[in-house]
Amino acid sequence: MTSRYLLLILLTTLLSLAWANAAPPKNKRVIACSIDTLCYKAKFHVLASDTRIKHGKYALFLKKDAIEQGQYTDGKRTGIWQFYTSDNELELEYNYDTEKPLKILPHIGHKYSEDNYPAIFLGSPLHIRHYICSRTTYPLRERGEFKNCQVDVALHINSKGEYTGYHITRFSKEDFNQSVINAMKKIPEDWRWVPAVENGKKIDSEYVISIVFEYVK
Repeated sequence: MTSRYLLLILLTTLLSLAWANAAPPKNKRVIACSIDTLCYKAKFHVLASDTRIKHGKYALFLKKDAIEQGQYTDGKRTGIWQFYTSDNELELEYNYDTEKPLKILPHIGHKYSEDNYPAIFLGSPLHIRHYICSRTTYPLRERGEFKNCQVDVALHINSKGEYTGYHITRFSKEDFNQSVINAMKKIPEDWRWVPAVENGKKIDSEYVISIVFEYVK
């Protein structure tokens, strides 16, 4: 009788320990938030104890379409995130835990693999487009002369994923070039990059942006 009683106590104790270890920790209390700007709308959660810290699902919308979505954990991006183009195409799927891209939108004439891919902007390409468009202007004295004009600028992204500078690769008339230079003087500090990989090794590379000027009367 005593042996059975002791065995029952032992089994009860082991089951209690197993349940305690298996039970998931209580979620931190969070608050749902929404921010609207002129172009975008963000929906996310923050910690109730510190509303400056994002914690939980996050989505950034342009009109009704999500252009960025993923998860925050104590203010840091974790897990798999998706970034979309203006045509609602998946531009990039990135795993923040492993710091590796999972899917990349194939550009014309290029095939990407796990061991070979270009420098990648870590976000929706719409951020770059909005930044450039809001800071470049069609030169006043060129209006009526040039219907369309393009300037290409290459951003230098080193093997650590750091932006280190830029240079123009396709020039136009001086005023158009200067308009682009003015826009590129200060790249936003919160922009993040994935360095290019060649044969499995991270390398210094360039990320080319094309700025097209269109004059509309």
